[in-house]
Amino acid sequence: MVPVPGQMAEQVRQLAQEADEVHLLTNNDFGDYAIRNARQWAELLDLS
Repeated sequence: MVPVPGQMAEQVRQLAQEADEVHLLTNNDFGDYAIRNARQWAELLDLS
């Protein structure tokens, strides 16, 4: 099963509380998915 960003957002938030930096790497080379996914993550993590 592939994790969905919405399901992973809470885990990322928890990691961010414990670490100085958190980096998310995704495999989304096709089309403009990288830009869309970055915006989606920013919204999910309240960074937009």
